[in-house]
Amino acid sequence: MAEIKVTTEDSKTVLIKRELALMCGTIREGIIHSSSQDAIQLPNIREAELNKVIEYLEFHSHATNAEGVSPQEAKEFDNSFVRMEKSLLFAVVIAANYLDIKPLLDLTCAAIANNLKGKTPEEIRREYNIENDLTPEDEEEIKAESAWLYQ
Repeated sequence: MAEIKVTTEDSKTVLIKRELALMCGTIREGIIHSSSQDAIQLPNIREAELNKVIEYLEFHSHATNAEGVSPQEAKEFDNSFVRMEKSLLFAVVIAANYLDIKPLLDLTCAAIANNLKGKTPEEIRREYNIENDLTPEDEEEIKAESAWLYQ
């Protein structure tokens, strides 16, 4: 099976099966527009997140071929797949966006959205280590403007 060579942001060279590489819009375009055997540069993706992307593509390439995977198996895989350290999950979101893998982008964004659901701004700040840059006056103004959210 043919493989495509890519180089990550952290200068790692990774070989990706051609069928998987073609599932990535950015790499597919790189293959089409490249006339050499040089590695395709992925300046925004480190090896760790690329490996997670490849794991996702491997599973879903089997899900769409003759071997088939049941919808329940696919759902279980996806639910398990997004259970990763938050920093890696955010990096995979960025990688999926950069590589133009819409199903993976949708999955990872939905996982983050589900994690945020029902949390207060303060809970979100604590969980994601976000500094509150609003003054008490700004907070009161925002609460007054969006009082309907708190009813």
